[in-house]
Amino acid sequence: MKNQKWFTRIYLVGCLTMLLCVFLNAQEMIVNGTFDSDEGWTVYDMGGNTPSIADFAVDDGSGPAAGEGPYLELVGEDTYTNIFVFQALTLEAGTTYELSGAFKDLTEGDLIDLWCEIYISDEEPVDGVDYKPPNEANTDKYISFSTWDYCAAGIDGTFQDDGCVGYQTPYYTPPGNPGEEVTIYLGIKAGVWADYSTFYDIAIDNISLIVEGSSAVAQENESLEGFTLYSNYPNPFNPTTTLRFTLPVLSRAILSVYDINGRLVRKLMNENLTPDTYSLDWDGKNDRGDELPSGVYLSHLQAGKLSQTQRMILMK
Repeated sequence: MKNQKWFTRIYLVGCLTMLLCVFLNAQEMIVNGTFDSDEGWTVYDMGGNTPSIADFAVDDGSGPAAGEGPYLELVGEDTYTNIFVFQALTLEAGTTYELSGAFKDLTEGDLIDLWCEIYISDEEPVDGVDYKPPNEANTDKYISFSTWDYCAAGIDGTFQDDGCVGYQTPYYTPPGNPGEEVTIYLGIKAGVWADYSTFYDIAIDNISLIVEGSSAVAQENESLEGFTLYSNYPNPFNPTTTLRFTLPVLSRAILSVYDINGRLVRKLMNENLTPDTYSLDWDGKNDRGDELPSGVYLSHLQAGKLSQTQRMILMK
């Protein structure tokens, strides 16, 4: 009987580990998304005179200032090119999400008649069928940020601060009965259209789709030597685990716990701290003192523009 209990526990740990691996693939895209591989992404060529190119896992130090590590590079050249890169995500109907992303002109200011837009749709894209601009058809299918009318030339920042924000709001609420899971498709479309030969070469990074109000989990990951949020111990845990972190400079440290859907469940710390290593325990409860169920949770440390996140498994 004792061996059977241990076998059951090991089996549950294995199952949660598998779930965590699945979650990591999606989480990396939803929160501080990087493009270290093409896993989970689908690339459609939406027509044009010559095919566009989507390169993943570029890490040469020339990505967007708001990004970190590998980014997605989109390249096209001719009078008309158009490419669409998308991924399916599972969201909660009735919950409002906030969309953001980083963008950089790799032509050093030579972009002509470019569009680079982020889309959300509850309908699966069709290969070769273009998503139309919002002033045409299908305006109910997506939210987008456009860099049309030359305003993207030379930009190195985010879709929100490039002066080209338009068409719609960065907020999206999936349709359906509140609380039910909904599959949506988040995509990036880039292309050029002109009466003369032209081209584009752009970088996309930090695509983020998070629950509105939980933006602490999607801050810019600027680097500072010594700033570290360590893995909790023990992990898995029941019901208490210890969280440790190091601050290299005087900072206001905000240490929080989020659930797997990005919802804040507990704020453990929010105070100014001197440079040092700190530790505190979390008892597996939310801010109301309720015991939380077994599952995957996120510890998140925010200090100014610096942030780090670790995954934790609560197993009862």
